This record gives sequence, structure tokens and C-alpha cells, in this order.
Amino acid sequence: MKKLMLVAAGAVLSLGPAFGAKVAFLGGSITEMAEGYRPRVMKALRAQYPQVEFTEIAAGLASTCSDAAAFRLGEDVLAQGVPDLLVLEEVVNDDQDGHFADAQSVRGVEGTIRQVLLRNPSCAVVVALMVNAGQYALLEKGSVPPHYAVHTAVARHYGAEIADVGSALVASARAGGMSCLRRVCLWTYPRQPRD
Repeated sequence: MKKLMLVAAGAVLSLGPAFGAKVAFLGGSITEMAEGYRPRVMKALRAQYPQVEFTEIAAGLASTCSDAAAFRLGEDVLAQGVPDLLVLEEVVNDDQDGHFADAQSVRGVEGTIRQVLLRNPSCAVVVALMVNAGQYALLEKGSVPPHYAVHTAVARHYGAEIADVGSALVASARAGGMSCLRRVCLWTYPRQPRD
């Protein structure tokens, strides 16, 4: 989560001395959660940049894959205003719900990023690579999950920031602490720990 917050903060810094910034979160149920990463990132941004008036556009909807996000962008994000910062979270659903071939993921991620950049060429885009159990297992073995590679390649092509939460999770687990299963549950649905 720290990695995602640092990347989002860096994206806000790139906006310059703005007095207001629209921050949009587009993704699936991980983004939709009332206690997940999205409100935590907004809280951190507001604390770090108290001079900036942030407007949050929360566009999380369960099972949103990258293709659905490209179609949802207009109504669920742009209709509320063109963002200055866009956080995309789609890699888990492309894997477990869409079972997409690489080309379909490329079209979805690229379609979303291009639509936003056409409306605001200076929009900072962050691609958040969350993790499910299968992706975690591949990362733990030193492999890159297929959808991670695709989302990363598109993000790099468009100069988007990458918040590789999955790899950070594996590194954290290797350093000790809570069990791997508990970590995957927390990072797939990153609530504050309750126990």
C-alpha cells in the first residue's frame, strides 16, 4: 500500500502548484470497497497536500475488467469531470474474471488511458497491480503473471506510473510477518487489519 501511496503522491506532485485536483479511481471490487485502498490513498493525499482541494471520483464496480473500464470511463468518470490523476485497478479481474488474451487486455488498458489523455494530456495515470492468490503464487516463484506483464507494458508505453502492489507484497512476506494467505486476503481486499 505504501508503494501505491508514494506513486499517487508523486503523480500529484507532477501536477504542479494546483489548488484543486480531481482524483479518479476506476476498477473492480477492490476499488469499490469503502474500507480499501482508495479511501486510504485519498486520506494520505489530503494529509500530504493540505493546500490542494481534492475531488474524488470513485468508480469501482465489482468484476470490472480492462475492457469494461474503457467503456465505463465516459459515464462513470468523465461525466463527473476530467481527472488530474487516474488510478486504474483491473489486473486481478482481467486474470480471474475475463481470462483475457493479451491483446484484449492491451485494448482495454490502452483504451482507458488514451481516452483520458485525449481529454487531459497532463493527467497523471497510475496503473495499480493488485494481486490475487494465483498471481501471488507466480510472483512468489519469481515469475511475472501474464496480465501483470501486459498492464505494465501498456503503462510504460503511455508513461503511466506503475504501483506494483503484488511484488511489494511478496517482498514483505519474505521479510517475515503475517502468513502469505493473510497477506493475499488483505492486499486483494486491503482493509485495515481487524485482529
